[in-house]
Amino acid sequence: MLLRHGIVPTLFSSGVVVPVLKDKLGDSTGINNYIAITLSLSVSKLFEKCILLKFGHLLAVSPLQFGFRKSYPLRAVVAKIVSGLSIFSVALLNLSKAFDRVQHDTLFIKFMKLNIPPCYNC
Repeated sequence: MLLRHGIVPTLFSSGVVVPVLKDKLGDSTGINNYIAITLSLSVSKLFEKCILLKFGHLLAVSPLQFGFRKSYPLRAVVAKIVSGLSIFSVALLNLSKAFDRVQHDTLFIKFMKLNIPPCYNC
C-alpha cells in the first residue's frame, strides 16, 4: 500500500525522542552536550531498509568521501594514508542540526533526477 498509493501511515513519522549525553565528563546541564536520538517503529525501519535495497544503487557516493561509509572505518582510512606517507587534508563539518534544515522540495527534485519514482507500483 505504501509503494502503490504513496500513502505513509502517520505512525511512520512519529517516534520517541531520547536525549543522550555525548560527553559523560562534560557539563550534563548544557543542552549542547546532548544528542537527540529518535526511537522509531521497527516496521518503519524495515521499510526504509527495503527501499534502500531497491533504490540504493541510485544514490551514488563520491569515491573521495570516506565519512558515513561502512567500507571505510576511520582506522582503515588512517592506515591507508600513513602507509603511503601521503599528505592529506581533513575537512570537518558539524551537521548536528542539518536534518531540520533539509529543503525537502530540493531533495525531491534530486530524487526525480535520479529516476527514483515518487510512487512505485509493485
